[in-house]
Amino acid sequence: MIVPVKKFTAITLIDNERPLIEVLGRLGVIQLKKLDESEFIGFKEIVSEEAKEYESLYEKLHALQAKLNATPRKVESLDFSKVRTPIDKLKNSIKEFEEKTIKLEEKIKSVKEKLKTLNEATPMLQILKNQKINPGSIGEFKHIFAKAGVAKTKLLPSLRLRLKPRKEITFREAAISPEETFLYITGLIELKGWIEKLLVGVEFKEFKLPSGIPNEAEEAIKWVDEEAKKLKEELKLLEEEWNPLRQEFEEKVGYLISVVKHGLDVCLAEGYLLRSRLMSVLQGWVPVNKIDGLNVYLDGFNKRVGGSVFYVYDDPLPGEDVPTVMENPKLFKVYEVLTKQYGYPSHEESDPTIIGTILWITMFGVMFPDFGQGLIILGLGLLFGFVLKRNVMGLNFAKLGKLMIGLGYPRLG
Repeated sequence: MIVPVKKFTAITLIDNERPLIEVLGRLGVIQLKKLDESEFIGFKEIVSEEAKEYESLYEKLHALQAKLNATPRKVESLDFSKVRTPIDKLKNSIKEFEEKTIKLEEKIKSVKEKLKTLNEATPMLQILKNQKINPGSIGEFKHIFAKAGVAKTKLLPSLRLRLKPRKEITFREAAISPEETFLYITGLIELKGWIEKLLVGVEFKEFKLPSGIPNEAEEAIKWVDEEAKKLKEELKLLEEEWNPLRQEFEEKVGYLISVVKHGLDVCLAEGYLLRSRLMSVLQGWVPVNKIDGLNVYLDGFNKRVGGSVFYVYDDPLPGEDVPTVMENPKLFKVYEVLTKQYGYPSHEESDPTIIGTILWITMFGVMFPDFGQGLIILGLGLLFGFVLKRNVMGLNFAKLGKLMIGLGYPRLG
């Protein structure tokens, strides 16, 4: 059935604005209505900068949750009339986790980069050893320089022609594969720039050795192996630091998400209000069967704030965009989704859910009259509705399962 609604209007002092929104939010019976400034002379729409801050905090929490692969601990229902966490405190808590995460990420990244450099240095050192060239012989010295690396074999003829006449340049090469050749070039420091331009033409990849490496090739290979082992152990210890950080975050993130989401919801609700210098006004729609319960809460709230809340209920005006509230017996509740697929009925129309459900089940009974088919559909319905009970690929399997139970059960009769 469709429950009639009333238009609820409340006016209160600005100081009572947020507590009133929180009371209405806890009840969850009012759908707020966007107000038109032209209808309320002297009242202006509220632009909440805080809402943007809460949105940013909410996004940061979910980003941290994904980065830490954290599962929030279940949080007991919070009484936000008593729990007051300033937004600056929330910012500091989230910032602390961000800084810890970034610091650990940077340490791990630094160690991985060093380890990568060492791993890349091993084959380079082996080539140098085979060519009887020590790492200490490579680099820039007082009067000369020396470079070692790999170039494309097919591009070397032009380089040989350019370097062969130059007596002040020493040039060695050794094939390491059909496509690549090892090069070792030494020369006067004044020729370094000219040589580097020539090497670009042969796609020269210079050996970049780690800092602190011993001068002798044999010692350098051993040193690289030992340093790599140390870095692997350091990396392992750093990776293990994720666990305590994740546990600490999991203990707090549930509370933080609840408080931030509440703050965001309140700020978004404030966007529906109009405010004057001293007063705030809000409107919303409330089902008529919820009015008595709402009055009890509002009367209690009014006593706490010295009777400074004025509220009234009115019938919808012709042409107003009024929400449709459907309430059906529990047996038919899940089948409201079938009605919604064809569009919500108007608040002045009849709710076709019960009739539609009976017709829908009857239609499928004709399509699947077999006992075995009914048993399979019923089994799948029980699996989806009471075992999986979650969204998969955008489908609400809990609702889908309960719909299938309604299809399968009549086939067993």
